[in-house]
Amino acid sequence: MKKLCKICSIVGITLLTVMGPVSTVTQAEEAKNNPETKVEVLELSGKELKEQIKNEKELINEAKTNPENVKEIVVEYLESENNVVGNKLQEEELNPEDAVLVTNSGEALDNEYKIDNETSISFNGAGVEVVQVEESEERDATGAEDANLIEEETNENLFSSISNNMKSFVFGKEVLAASSKTKSASHSRTAYSWLGPKLFTAKIAAKFTYNGSKVTAQTTENYIKKSFTGGMWSCYDKKNGVQKPSSKKRVAYQQGMCSWGLAVKGYGWTVQEKYVRVNVECNQNGTISKSSVLK
Repeated sequence: MKKLCKICSIVGITLLTVMGPVSTVTQAEEAKNNPETKVEVLELSGKELKEQIKNEKELINEAKTNPENVKEIVVEYLESENNVVGNKLQEEELNPEDAVLVTNSGEALDNEYKIDNETSISFNGAGVEVVQVEESEERDATGAEDANLIEEETNENLFSSISNNMKSFVFGKEVLAASSKTKSASHSRTAYSWLGPKLFTAKIAAKFTYNGSKVTAQTTENYIKKSFTGGMWSCYDKKNGVQKPSSKKRVAYQQGMCSWGLAVKGYGWTVQEKYVRVNVECNQNGTISKSSVLK
């Protein structure tokens, strides 16, 4: 398959839409029966699905032996004849105004594979995504970090917290807090079209300080970057921050809107527009978790 053809064709075809696993059968039936849904179904035969899964597993095995080059391996796969979905998309020349739900007998394609403790790769209606999570080793919190933790206490508990977590300086050097700990963590999500190009990368990174009863967070890095050049390719309405569901949980997030895929509709232009969000969270014991949204 010619790489140039694939990259050019992405401008004329609207990209795939993520469909949640809970309602995939309903969405497939709706797409077939209701032309107003603007969703087309790319149906893989049993043979094609078997070949697709075989090729996915070959990619995963290669990624596990060479995890530092996961993204390069994904790009190579998408540009090869092993990309069953991408090849069929071009063969069937689906309506560029519509999104696509990739199915087999009504079941949506939605496979996720773990490469190691930090990286996973998913194959779904949107294309291929590489998700990476990094977590530092735990260390003793500095006095300044512990002070930030204390400041988020309620007024009712403030005095006792200061008594138990006093920070001090000795000969100009900051003393480490006795009980609080700190670690850093990040979560990134990189999306690729089935037709080849990388679409965008969203990332959030934060530093968490915790002591077994409460936790606080500070964002250290955040962005959503588009990866494909072109006037209709953009990321906007970006926002990041730290949510505080309770004193025992903090969620650092980056969110925004991404649009891509230029198509002609009537007398104007239309694009695919998706909401993107990546979260990294920590509880009062320093347990890190991640989640993300693309819809």
